[in-house]
Amino acid sequence: MTSFIYDEYGYIVEGEKNEFEYQGYDFKLVAHDKTEEEVKVLQETLSNLKESMPFPINGNIVESRNHELVVENEFGPVSLIAFKHQEYNPNAVFEMMRLGKDYKKQDKFTISDLIELWEEKIALIEEKYMEAISIDDYAYPVLNTETIYALGLANNAVAYLVDIKYDYGEEMNDLTMVHRRLNSLYAIDLFNPFNIVLDTQARDIAYLFNLGELNEYDVLKAIQNFQFSPKEVSLLVARLLFPTYTFDLLEDQYNIKKDIKKELLAKYKNSITVLKRISSLMSILVKQYSIRPIEWLLKI
Repeated sequence: MTSFIYDEYGYIVEGEKNEFEYQGYDFKLVAHDKTEEEVKVLQETLSNLKESMPFPINGNIVESRNHELVVENEFGPVSLIAFKHQEYNPNAVFEMMRLGKDYKKQDKFTISDLIELWEEKIALIEEKYMEAISIDDYAYPVLNTETIYALGLANNAVAYLVDIKYDYGEEMNDLTMVHRRLNSLYAIDLFNPFNIVLDTQARDIAYLFNLGELNEYDVLKAIQNFQFSPKEVSLLVARLLFPTYTFDLLEDQYNIKKDIKKELLAKYKNSITVLKRISSLMSILVKQYSIRPIEWLLKI
């Protein structure tokens, strides 16, 4: 990776990492399946976002030495992004969601589509990723317990989606600009054009709550400001339950042999605290919006 980044982009980095810092900027090499033309569209979207946001955004997709936005390596197409090392607050996410409603919508996305995606993820975890946890590992009992716990949450989230479909119908309206993953509020995560997707606002609000960037009062305020329907409030609960972070760790362990013990153990130690936060929030949402309760969750 060191030689690849130097050969293609001219940056000297230490170690075999796809992320590095240089002169106050965070750099990240992103793998994707897009063409040069498609990445140029992402570049344009990022430029429009930078012009529209009420605060400065310093960053871009970096051209290679050959003035290309997409470069081929042994694993396929990659692009290098760079953003100033700067942390924002949740208002930046809210502003993106407001602006995102003006962007051209793609194909419709339904509750059934989301159910299918989550069920496929659960099947992968059960059939492949759990096998990557070595029974000889000293941490096996905890890692296995946390994985089974995550699968239980995921199945509950899918069951709740089925209830939402029954209660409110298939359609997921008002799609806007949110994030594929939101692991921090640094610019490299927030404005990474490869990390931006069209989905409901519930997606990012759930991420912010799970990150600890929003408390119960903040979530209620956001729900009111964005005028959530009971269906959107219910989707928020499903999003909060689905263990995206744990599943991502298991996927990394299987696909790139990443050592996830430390991170998964931390999840295990914090799992009850996280679930209590979700329970507390759901209790408020059930009272204020008359959404369908999850009885076991409310009893925690």
